[in-house]
Amino acid sequence: MNASSSYEGQTIQSGPTPYLGRVVSDGIYEGNFIKGLLNGFGRIIYKNEDWYIGELKDGLPSGLGNYTYSNGTRKDGAWKKG
Repeated sequence: MNASSSYEGQTIQSGPTPYLGRVVSDGIYEGNFIKGLLNGFGRIIYKNEDWYIGELKDGLPSGLGNYTYSNGTRKDGAWKKG
């Protein structure tokens, strides 16, 4: 998600790092947001129906997680900045 992306969302759980669901121009983001970007654990569902679940930093896959392509192929591993 970039700074110009539009989104809709609501706080699902309050606290120092709220858990939000956001619909943005390039997909759906769910997870902990800090300064408007996903950080910590979350999920991204892309418009092409691929999805990632795992650790994120500054809105990008970064850390342990898995990426599943729309055709069902899955890649597990450690990600670094996407």
